[in-house]
Amino acid sequence: EAPVKNEKNDKLKEKSSKRGGNRFEPYSTNRNARFRVFVSNIPFEMKWQTLKDLMREKVGEVTYVELFMDADGKSRGCGVVEFKSEENMKKAVEVMDKQSFSGRPLKVKEDLDGEHARRMMQKFGGFDRMGMGGGGGIGGGPGMNIP
Repeated sequence: EAPVKNEKNDKLKEKSSKRGGNRFEPYSTNRNARFRVFVSNIPFEMKWQTLKDLMREKVGEVTYVELFMDADGKSRGCGVVEFKSEENMKKAVEVMDKQSFSGRPLKVKEDLDGEHARRMMQKFGGFDRMGMGGGGGIGGGPGMNIP
């Protein structure tokens, strides 16, 4: 006796595999797509634009910055910075890790899969994010990214 094929399940599987193909996924499972570092011990008064400028000056082209904030809009002292190339991501870790900024040594780690950022969000029970989207070019000017 041949097994009965469930067409509804097949269509559901097919549909779900297509979902979100063109959506921006900040923590993509494609390791080649995002060259991110997780930065912690950031001075609480630092704004995302300052972090972006610092990384661009010391490391190279920055494509995305996000600072994590609490529910009151206060900095959690950590965030992510994304670079255009893997080379710049690795340089950020070499050059910026333990670099003193406003008397605080920054901690910079590779975060390709977003694991450090996810752990931080779980530790604090989730929080708001403020950052910038894009890094220039057509329609890629700085903006606020508040989910």
